[in-house]
Amino acid sequence: HNDGTASFTLSRGAKLPPLHVTLQVAIDPTDGHVTGTITGGGITATLSGDRTLIDLAHPVPVGTYTLLFPTLLDEPAGANSGSASLVISAKGLVTVIGRLADATSFTATSNISKDGGIPVFAKIGAGLTTLSGVLTFNVSAGAPEGTLRWLHGTDTALAVIGCYYSPPVLNKRVLDTLNATSGAAKVTLSVGGLAAPIVKTVTISTLSRVTVRPIAADKLLITIVPALGTFSGTFVPPGTIKTVPISGIFFEDLNAGLGLFITPTGAVGHVRIEAAP
Repeated sequence: HNDGTASFTLSRGAKLPPLHVTLQVAIDPTDGHVTGTITGGGITATLSGDRTLIDLAHPVPVGTYTLLFPTLLDEPAGANSGSASLVISAKGLVTVIGRLADATSFTATSNISKDGGIPVFAKIGAGLTTLSGVLTFNVSAGAPEGTLRWLHGTDTALAVIGCYYSPPVLNKRVLDTLNATSGAAKVTLSVGGLAAPIVKTVTISTLSRVTVRPIAADKLLITIVPALGTFSGTFVPPGTIKTVPISGIFFEDLNAGLGLFITPTGAVGHVRIEAAP
């Protein structure tokens, strides 16, 4: 319509009710804002969107960023409810790959808006679990931040903090604070039902390969993806024979890798990788 409004109906087959959509587009072309509603099955959801605009006044913050969903920002062991790697391309395309505190993985794609908004929506598993929200690129902090809504039987608000991640160049390690010669690092696994923290000394090569010596009963293994700033692995908690997965990201603002593990009983533990003293 000439007033910037539109309405239409989307059919979803015989088993699902149709969706009725109304949209209002800003008349001012410099605004580019869209609002509206979607109604169906007795539920009404609101819509809000902005243009993706790339020009000298709206430069794209191209790069890789690592995100942490903290539970306690001052927790020395790096307590968190998950982590992710976020990549912004030169065309404004955003890809987010992460893992939550229940060990489920997620992937989301979107575009960054002209005002730095980054919509996130991930349908996890059979679709009963979702992660959604809008992050904002904080220019002064140089990274995305905000809050995401995690629906997984309960409704959980996840705070998100981010930092710029610089993938290591030739002959450099994933953390600048690691010993330039040996690459010695300390890995700490704590909480999560462990009677005491497990502290291991490892080496991280300039190829981001992690070597654990000697191999002990915990059978710790860690793999780093240097391009994304993520790590994953496994270990066997003392007194058990069950292998437990670990995952996390490297958070350069804290000079550490931070992650989590979840045991078969559902206990969530913390993982921290840092330079060896």
